[in-house]
Amino acid sequence: GVRVLSRLGRPYPIFTGPIPPGFSAEFSSPHALAVGSDGALLAAPLASAPDQLALLDLRSPRPARRPLAPGTGKISAMAFSPDGKRLAVGSEDAPVPVLIDVNSGRVQEKMTGGGHRGGVDSIAFAPDGTRLVTGGSFDRQAIVWDTRTGRPIWHLHDPTTSDQETVVVGWSPDGSTVATGGGQGKVILWRAADWRRLAALPADTSWVWCLAFSPDGSLLAAGGA
Repeated sequence: GVRVLSRLGRPYPIFTGPIPPGFSAEFSSPHALAVGSDGALLAAPLASAPDQLALLDLRSPRPARRPLAPGTGKISAMAFSPDGKRLAVGSEDAPVPVLIDVNSGRVQEKMTGGGHRGGVDSIAFAPDGTRLVTGGSFDRQAIVWDTRTGRPIWHLHDPTTSDQETVVVGWSPDGSTVATGGGQGKVILWRAADWRRLAALPADTSWVWCLAFSPDGSLLAAGGA
């Protein structure tokens, strides 16, 4: 079954029984899974075709849609928009993410105007859904995108990360702050109003692998490796 962690650190099942056939249990990145804001849908790559994804109804559980093929290559990162209507998908093989309409399954928008040298490793939406930030592989940066135009807005260069490491990202619930993490076990906070660097926080002894803000924005969880 699928499990999440409670506040006390004890896992509890979202549903019981095996994950339906076709869903992959092993991923090259922890960001290759995404859960909708209402907790109803899980997006995951297919084990038999890692360049495709399916949506799982967590209340059933059963596949809620036919497999979707974003056309980006092996999927490495996904995130639902705050309203749950779109799914941002990034891959190891493409420098930019695409936006999929969840209802139709069609690619709605493909980001253009540059991208990551080694593919997309993590994705986070702004709370209003008009922007998203991607963390890249092997290029020491995060890129902020306008989801309405598909164009980049800003490049956040993470000085703590080497060319051989990935950058992970998070966006605070109030929209004011973007967090990036990577090498040296540090998390950098950026002010979204002007992209000024606010702070560099020690989070791990070696490498920050994933980031997530609490729903009220008062806490930032960082996972190390």
